[in-house]
Amino acid sequence: GVQTCALPIYYYHWMTEILPKIQFIQEINILNFTKNILVSISVKKTESFLKTIKNALKDLKVNLIFLEPSEIYKVKNLYVISSPNSILIKSNKTITSPKYIFLNESLQYVRNLVFEMVKNYNQKKLLNISNELKNKNGKLNIFLSRKKGSAREYNQDEICKMLVQECDIKQIYIEDYSIEEQAFIFLNADLIIGAQGAAWTNLLFCKKGSLAISWIPKHLKDFSAYSTLAEYYGVAMHFIEANPRNIKKLHSGYNVPLNELRKKIRHLNFK
Repeated sequence: GVQTCALPIYYYHWMTEILPKIQFIQEINILNFTKNILVSISVKKTESFLKTIKNALKDLKVNLIFLEPSEIYKVKNLYVISSPNSILIKSNKTITSPKYIFLNESLQYVRNLVFEMVKNYNQKKLLNISNELKNKNGKLNIFLSRKKGSAREYNQDEICKMLVQECDIKQIYIEDYSIEEQAFIFLNADLIIGAQGAAWTNLLFCKKGSLAISWIPKHLKDFSAYSTLAEYYGVAMHFIEANPRNIKKLHSGYNVPLNELRKKIRHLNFK
């Protein structure tokens, strides 16, 4: 079998490290030796993961085999494909590396794959989403809000109030949308604002010239994965330094200076 991933995975790992492996499974003709693709059971349990890998494999005659992380499996011939991209491994103690390496070809593979899914999606539903999110000037400006209980809590409520009331920016929970809808929203967004997190993986789908504003605590300033994606796709991404409540804890809560955010938006002169 071909192993793509065996452990539980997260959205940014899936989109940048795991899913791109399918491209190389096809290119190096490894399916001449096996028709079994081994993936974590978390793929089956996550709609966006399952939809994307099924679309990637739709023209191939393969068997998807889902692995439980707590089980031990015996495989006669195991083929392992290295990831074409390197990104942070999730940790509660430290950032494993401030260096991020992306193969543009593999990111483009994922972008094209999802855009094909968007093309075949309910277009009326996408149009309705666009109309709901646009402001009075016809701009699609969004704030990526986090649900209660998320890691690294911050002064989200007052930021949301300012953005909605003063700037006519729409608050959304991006995880409530399908993968096709998320790609469509980021592709059509003029301005995206939000805390650092997996939602920014969707920079993969942005149009050139869109704007982004995010914030990051001082002790995490070396985390450049999302700003690198922004650079790849021509997104002007700006950052504000947040104040951590406990600098000794990697996932400590923090506070975002509200006036700094106001200044940044005014500086961009964005309507």
